[in-house]
Amino acid sequence: MGVLADMLDALGAIYKNLGQHEQAQRQLEYALQMRETRLPADAAALADTLFRLGDLAYQRGTFAAGEGYLRRAITLQEGLGDAALGDVAWSRYKLSHILRRQGRAAEARAEAVEALRLAETSGANSPSQLGRMQSALASVLWLEGRLVEAREQFLLAIETTAAASGATSADSAAVLAKAAAVLGELEAWDEQERVARQALAIDLRLLGEEHLYVGEIKVLLATALAGQERYAEAEAFFLASIGVLERTVGEHPSLASALTAHARMKRYQGQFDAADALVQRGLAIRLSRFGPEHQEVALSLFEQAQALLAQERVAAASDVLRRAEGIAARSSAPGHWLPPAVVAAQAYVELRQGGAERGQAFASTSAPVLAERLGGQHSLVLATHLVATLATSRLAAEPDIHSDAEPDVQLGPLLASLERTPGTGYLLTFARQSLLAPTP
Repeated sequence: MGVLADMLDALGAIYKNLGQHEQAQRQLEYALQMRETRLPADAAALADTLFRLGDLAYQRGTFAAGEGYLRRAITLQEGLGDAALGDVAWSRYKLSHILRRQGRAAEARAEAVEALRLAETSGANSPSQLGRMQSALASVLWLEGRLVEAREQFLLAIETTAAASGATSADSAAVLAKAAAVLGELEAWDEQERVARQALAIDLRLLGEEHLYVGEIKVLLATALAGQERYAEAEAFFLASIGVLERTVGEHPSLASALTAHARMKRYQGQFDAADALVQRGLAIRLSRFGPEHQEVALSLFEQAQALLAQERVAAASDVLRRAEGIAARSSAPGHWLPPAVVAAQAYVELRQGGAERGQAFASTSAPVLAERLGGQHSLVLATHLVATLATSRLAAEPDIHSDAEPDVQLGPLLASLERTPGTGYLLTFARQSLLAPTP
């Protein structure tokens, strides 16, 4: 029975690496049943199968099940003593990713830090695995909204994995893909494109076209191209990535991310009906997988509100933003950029609805927080500065309102920067209309 369990486990691992998840699940579950009958003699082998099931659950987006498998694996591995410390470190690394995808930032950070500590002190993990664990800590920084720090940590992880296993290994591709995601949130489009193309070339060579990881990295490449307004190229990659994800994992959180990113590009292009259909489908997947109280749900709502604002549907956007604000406040890690971004969008709503004083207060409060998290040239930061400046100008023009506020940026350079930023046309139009409006 032990030999048969070994064969089933090995076959399940092959199917998992090929992205054939249902076949992998069946083989690994059979192996698990056999190994459980042979405890305690097969504790190490049982832990290996549990680890593979946990990793498979992560790929399939069934995060609660994956957490259960990995916690069982860690308990068994810790009972095996110092000889299994490397395995414990690797299991905690995988667990940190599952906790991150569930939005549990503090727990994910604790697991990532412990995994890295065990790997560094035990010497049982390969240098390439050490680079992956460095990337896990970077991923937690990403979840916490500390994108500038995450970028630096990912660069360190890229160097570690490339030095250990070569720049074209599976470990390098995994780290490059996560780095590309962070670069996209920072709107470092050129750098994101370069890193995403590196990861895609590796994954295509190792995995072929029909794999979850290939679908995920094509989304990131499409995002980079859309940010550079290379829409025809981006559209081809978006359609290819969504097709791969639909065929390999179905209604998965990664598909929701692809749909939301595609919706953002459609918003840039003014194709609002298409954008709404995409964002609504992505939101439905996220609600199904995570429930209503999750940061990724708030991200979908934030994108929906941005599209409504671009259509001048200010009242509808205000309703969506109120919903997003509550979810983001309850589910986001402390200091994440999303809650102040929602407040910044509400500042524009207030300004449009005549609440210049509240708009100025909201924008002036959120702008420095966003700049710290995203960098001073990020589109959300520039847009928030513009709203603050317009609100301040309006207050100065209203004789019944006393305000000592001064614009914190020069309007000319700010408008010029936003002219080069996709998706900000509605804000620029409103700014020009406001500046040309007669003084009361």
